[in-house]
Amino acid sequence: MTAGSIPRASVTGAADFEVERFEWRAPDRLELSGRWFGVRGLRFVRPTLELHGAGARRRLLALLEHKPWAAGDGELWIAAFPWEGDPVDFDSAELSVGPSVVVTLEPPTAPGGRRRRSPGQAAVSRERVRAERERDAALDARDAAVRERETLQDERDAALAARDAAVRDRDTLARAADARVEARVAALRDELERDAGPAPADLDAVARERDAALAERDALLAERDAPRADLDAALAERDAAVAERDAALAARDAAVAERDAAMAERDSRPGGLDAVVAERDAALAARDAAVRARDAAVRDRDAALTDRDAPLRERDAALAARDAALAERDAALRDREGVRRRGRELLSRYEAVVAAQEELVRERDTAIAAHDAMRAERDAAVAGAGQRQPAAGGPPPIPTGVDWLPRVLALGALAILLIILAILIHGVA
Repeated sequence: MTAGSIPRASVTGAADFEVERFEWRAPDRLELSGRWFGVRGLRFVRPTLELHGAGARRRLLALLEHKPWAAGDGELWIAAFPWEGDPVDFDSAELSVGPSVVVTLEPPTAPGGRRRRSPGQAAVSRERVRAERERDAALDARDAAVRERETLQDERDAALAARDAAVRDRDTLARAADARVEARVAALRDELERDAGPAPADLDAVARERDAALAERDALLAERDAPRADLDAALAERDAAVAERDAALAARDAAVAERDAAMAERDSRPGGLDAVVAERDAALAARDAAVRARDAAVRDRDAALTDRDAPLRERDAALAARDAALAERDAALRDREGVRRRGRELLSRYEAVVAAQEELVRERDTAIAAHDAMRAERDAAVAGAGQRQPAAGGPPPIPTGVDWLPRVLALGALAILLIILAILIHGVA
């Protein structure tokens, strides 16, 4: 038989046992073999096998042929257990190889190769074993509490007996002290009666002796009462502790009774533990379905959030494009404003050139008018000197400066205009 172990995590820690074979090798021999893991440094004792089934429990001690049952990680480990009677079916088994190493196993294979129970039946059996173990632990705790309560009651009875003995001793001491005082007083009284006339000094001595005896008696009484007061205080504390312990035991008994009632009610249901396990499995299935529904809802929510974020991303892209267009528009407006300023500068320059041209034109007109006046004067001079004709074939008359002055002025104005136009063209470029 090959099966996995079910370690009890609360006691085994990292120890794990992998079963390879768990079966009856002979009618009087039950053998278990497997491999241990995570047992480095652990000391194994004589293995104990406890079998559970059909409300019965059977405890077996391993045979000594495999002693000392030392286990190495991953190495084959074997333990054999004696068996009396016919092999029977069990619900589960528990292997103990030390105080802190206990594993729960599936039931052994009976002779003839009968298969073990189904996983569901094995789970039910484990639940029943666990419930029985918890009930036994609660009963053991209750018994321990009862024994402790009885111990406390015995201690309280012993303390009360000691207190009574101390009271009796105190009364004996008091009676002895009273007897001594009375004897002393009687003796003094007899002495006074024998002596007819005692001196005042003798009477004072007698009074002092009487007072000393009374003081001694009071001291004895105080010494007697001191242990009694301490004992009364200790007994009061013990009674309070016993009352508190009784209340705790009553609460524990009530809890155990309630657990027993719950287990009885559970066992009395139709189907018993199987119904409880079925209800638990149904609750677990409902929980798993709720978890799956929650996961689906979370996925739908994430998808909805993704769909919601898509328009937001598109809006953000549109806003970014709008901001870029606004930036381009602002840049174009700044460029246009610069062009306008440049145009205004060119216009002012052009107006200056036009004004200069008009000034040149006025100067030219003035020069032409002066030229015409000079020419008229020349014509008049020539008409008055018509009598003096030059000889035939002689040289022509020499022109005066009045003939080329207008030309020079026009050429100068043209050159100035060309220079201004070149400056304007260079500025625009």
